Amino acid sequence: MIEKRYDIAIIGAGLAGLTAAIEADKLGKSVILFEKNVLGGLAFNGGDIILKNLFKALKDELKKERLNVENILTFVAQQKELFKNDYLNVLNTSDKITIILAEAKLESDNKISANGRSYYADKIILAYGASFNKPNIKGIEEGLKSGFVKTSKELLNLSFKEKSILIYGGGKVAVEFAIFLANLGIEVYLFSRSTFLKDIDEDAKAHYFNLISLPNLHISDQTELTEFTENAVYYQKNEEITKLKVDQVILATGVKPNLKPLNNQEFKHNNKGLIVDENMQTSKTNIYAIGDVNQFSKYSNLAISEALVAINHLAFQKYYYEEKRLIKNSSGLIQYSFVGLSEKELLERNIPYEKRVITFDPSLYDLYFFKILIHKTTREILRLLVISKDSNKDINEIIQMLKSEVDFAYNNKNNLFSDTFQINRLLKKEFVSIDNELIENKHQVYYQPKVKAKTHEVIGAELLSRFKIDGRIVNPLPFINSFEKHHTIINLDLKMLTSAASFLKDLLAGGVVSDQFKFSVNFSPLTLNIIKPNKLAEIVKKFSLLPNRFIIELTERSISDKAINFQHLKALKAEGFHLSMDDFSVGHSSLELLNKINFSEVKLDISLLPKGREEKDEIAIFDNLAKIVATKNKKAVAEGVETKIQADFLDERNLDAYQGYYFSKPLSKIDFILYLKNKNGN
Repeated sequence: MIEKRYDIAIIGAGLAGLTAAIEADKLGKSVILFEKNVLGGLAFNGGDIILKNLFKALKDELKKERLNVENILTFVAQQKELFKNDYLNVLNTSDKITIILAEAKLESDNKISANGRSYYADKIILAYGASFNKPNIKGIEEGLKSGFVKTSKELLNLSFKEKSILIYGGGKVAVEFAIFLANLGIEVYLFSRSTFLKDIDEDAKAHYFNLISLPNLHISDQTELTEFTENAVYYQKNEEITKLKVDQVILATGVKPNLKPLNNQEFKHNNKGLIVDENMQTSKTNIYAIGDVNQFSKYSNLAISEALVAINHLAFQKYYYEEKRLIKNSSGLIQYSFVGLSEKELLERNIPYEKRVITFDPSLYDLYFFKILIHKTTREILRLLVISKDSNKDINEIIQMLKSEVDFAYNNKNNLFSDTFQINRLLKKEFVSIDNELIENKHQVYYQPKVKAKTHEVIGAELLSRFKIDGRIVNPLPFINSFEKHHTIINLDLKMLTSAASFLKDLLAGGVVSDQFKFSVNFSPLTLNIIKPNKLAEIVKKFSLLPNRFIIELTERSISDKAINFQHLKALKAEGFHLSMDDFSVGHSSLELLNKINFSEVKLDISLLPKGREEKDEIAIFDNLAKIVATKNKKAVAEGVETKIQADFLDERNLDAYQGYYFSKPLSKIDFILYLKNKNGN
């Protein structure tokens, strides 16, 4: 008899396996799904989803005069049954999913054995979870056998009449269940061999533990259990061994890789699980590993995402996934949510970052703690962390706020007096503070010489912004974009004009430059719209200079993208400032702006400059543009001149000035003075 061959075989019907089976069914794939225990896996048998429902029911019970544990357990049992029914309805109504309730073993890349039979599939997904990480403690076997010691999978098997319970473990399940039990009035001891909640930054962790503290919740890290007896445990802390009598012990010591279903098949793995790539493929490309089987963090929403990635990949469809960009949540009366890399991870990877932390009075707000880490040079947000009553909702709102170009406060879905509005307001203040700190302490001015056509005499220079971060000069564009967004670009522009005026005064006093020398300063349309032209004139006049010694540069793109106050531009000309259109190109908007604005000069974009004489089309375009500028009675400046060939090419034409690396790269203040003196023969 020829055995049926399936498109996909899935070992394990936990959250990841069930999700994978249903997604595969949607894509029309035939699936065989193996499960040896119960549907739902750890998530619905002592993990994330059980804890979420425990706390949901607890919140309701705490509102009543008398807390009833039975009501909580009944609610959780009902939710668990609803979950199973929802999945079973999908599974049972599909003619493409076959469920085998038996232990499965991997025989080869395409073959699985179960119940004495062999099953074949084109692709295999391992979703069978991980094994209980049983600690090596004296008396543990006797304790497990007697029921004095239970595992986290057996949380719902407690009587909840215990007066004292010890929970051993440092992960989220251990911490959250300890909080739950303490809120029931049970004396709870939460011990961890190392530290608690390793995914959480230390400052956030300290704040969280302070918020969840209760008189009957005793938390101790760096504490190791050494022995179980009939109704007591012995533990060691600071080399001192102590006996503690409790009614129950719960081991929440995490999981370890389970290699048994692999049946001695060779896979790359580490102490966290099977090694998979971004598509969830193992070292055997025909086999995928999702959920607790692989090396990634153990969160329910990650398991679901991994299932979607694997199924879509083997169906030749792309499903974007990046673990560090997924939000990870806790459950509880007080919750935390985070996304991105922790401070410890950033330090390990030598990623430079800045930190901002905002705390709130818990008596006034439901949001208690907010943290953001920002890349020092790219300005990318590396980490968001929220502690609040509903952290998942709050962090999602904050993410949408940060993405949105529109002020979050005016989003109709959010209350003007909400906690996230307060975050928005405070974040803006923090971002402005970060920007101004950069402008004040990290900003440096560089000068790129501008030379006269043909003679190559230095007639001016353009001021350029640079930022020195951790000892090196970095690309200024991410900073400029940030300044534009937060309106701190105004402070930068005014600083640049002040620097230009101060430096020019010194150069003139020292006889280093001629009376015709001019500085060019780039300005944002935002600055020119807000700052009155006479105020800009007053800045340069403070240094006993006239505005006609300065050229204000505006890029064609920036004028097109943003509304510009043309009256202010006219007033600038009236004050004596020269105007320059930077990055002039072949676009219609460039020609239209030439007619609208009385520019003194036009800078021909670097992309228009031919690389060599063989580029006939480029030469023709360049010459025609230069003629257009000349007919408008504007000075033409070629920028981006990098080679002698380009310089010679320009000298054959009737332009006014050049700028580029062939003549000089942007220079620091000291180097620019030396450059000028060298040009003057000093």
